Amino acid sequence: MSAQTCIRTLSRMSTESIRLVCFPHAGAGASIYHAWTSMLPSCVGIYGVQLAGREQRAAEPFVVHWTDLVAEISDALAGWDDKPYAFYGHSLGGLIAYEVAAALQRRGGAMPRILVAGGAYAPSAVCKAHTQFEDEKTLLHVVRRLGGVADELMADADFARYFLPVIAADFTLFNRYTYDPSHGALECDVAALHGTDDVDHGRVSTLRWREHAGRGFCLDEVPGGHFFHRERASETVGLVLRRLGERGLI
Repeated sequence: MSAQTCIRTLSRMSTESIRLVCFPHAGAGASIYHAWTSMLPSCVGIYGVQLAGREQRAAEPFVVHWTDLVAEISDALAGWDDKPYAFYGHSLGGLIAYEVAAALQRRGGAMPRILVAGGAYAPSAVCKAHTQFEDEKTLLHVVRRLGGVADELMADADFARYFLPVIAADFTLFNRYTYDPSHGALECDVAALHGTDDVDHGRVSTLRWREHAGRGFCLDEVPGGHFFHRERASETVGLVLRRLGERGLI
């Protein structure tokens, strides 16, 4: 799969000195990060990972096996060695970002300078839902509990017809996740963010990300719930930029 398919360019400037690769949360596509483009300086290009089965790739079958998914994305990023880059992954996207970084590390190629995980279980501390999410009622219950989609959207039949298969596929992917301790710590910095009101990803569980940081680690909290990267986008982007700046990347 080509980088043009798997990685969507959201904002690329001729002056960019670093690329920020963003991994969406479950049920979302790369466009979820479009709102960030106006908040970033021109030295930061922003790119979204576009998983199959949504947005421009809606006609493609979902990828619900980790080996296939990680290989696709890491293949697309394998040649990104001309400029430094960083990862931001939210929720499920944080796990995907970690696995892609670990795959790139095993290949011996260019690594992200820092992985920022927002509202995400650490790989060694994943708490699975233990359900296959096969029925609409279960899906709707989980989505409403997390607060990821407005009720008026879920009441729209056309939106639900598009969204429910996407979120079901992503939940299936999440439930199939198995952490491999042999991967070891990442040879890059790791920053972890959690929402102050996120009932599933608090400070204690988010601290587990430091187990995967082979270099520096830091923890920040952002006002809001699980989807603080949308609700408090400016604060989230500000923290990401601070971490990039501390490393001399911007």
